[in-house]
Amino acid sequence: MSTDYDVIIVGAGPAGSAAAYSLAKNGHHVLMLERGKEPGSKNVYGGRIYPYSLSQLIPNFAEDAPIERNVTKESIMFMTEKSSFQTNFSSGESVNHGFTAFRSKFDSWFANKAVDAGAELFPEIKVDDVIVDENKSIIGIKSGSDEITSKLVIAADGATSIIAKKAGLRNQFQSEHFSVGVKEVIELPEDVINDRFCINNDKGAALVCVGFPTNYLRGGAFIYTNKSSISIGLVVKGIDLVDNKTKVSSLINNFKNHPDISCIVKDGKVAEYSAHLVPEAGYNMLPKLYGGGILVCGDAAGMLLNNG
Repeated sequence: MSTDYDVIIVGAGPAGSAAAYSLAKNGHHVLMLERGKEPGSKNVYGGRIYPYSLSQLIPNFAEDAPIERNVTKESIMFMTEKSSFQTNFSSGESVNHGFTAFRSKFDSWFANKAVDAGAELFPEIKVDDVIVDENKSIIGIKSGSDEITSKLVIAADGATSIIAKKAGLRNQFQSEHFSVGVKEVIELPEDVINDRFCINNDKGAALVCVGFPTNYLRGGAFIYTNKSSISIGLVVKGIDLVDNKTKVSSLINNFKNHPDISCIVKDGKVAEYSAHLVPEAGYNMLPKLYGGGILVCGDAAGMLLNNG
């Protein structure tokens, strides 16, 4: 049976773009469908990317990737309401420490790499369902009244993947499977960031905090440096927030007002606020990762790198 495409990928986040890039580079006819106005426009994460897998796929990615800063300074802070203990590690170069980036820029860059390799990208497309043949194999997708066929569908549509559910690869999620992540981007002059974190223009810092920031609930907080802003936020187990009647907005405000954090964010301007569900149940929430005519990857597959 002839199909419109070899592969349809739903979602143009890092996992979807990685799949599209690899497939297109190897000669396959690939279609990427993205719900957002452009790749990365609706995606949320802490602010840091670890480059190992990316460097295997695109060895020279650093030449034109929209990197904010290369992380060369790592810190962990254990906090109570009015005190803290911090340990630091600094290195002159970033080898395995990763880099900071904005998803709106990075995801667009990555998706365009896939397009340059031969994939087709259509943004602002909402995929509603999958097409199933008489053998119960997936042979395409439905978007409104449109149907597009393919030999393979890859579900890369995020933590609450509609495609994986429609394909019968996952059950209904439980609230205990997720944490809630919130983040603010606070603008500060580049030289101020350098002074407060004791870094140079091309270097970056990563600070992970535990204890007080989450009101001692399961989770932690973070601060990452960008060129002229910092990403500050926290991740807390969702069920703990409910059981303890705790508001995430209160937690992040208390975190910013802590004596050891207020000096970092002082005189900064909040330019962005975002929130996201974080799949954190590990193996227990993994869907079936494949079926007839379908694969699941990225957050849709519960593949979270929880490493600060």
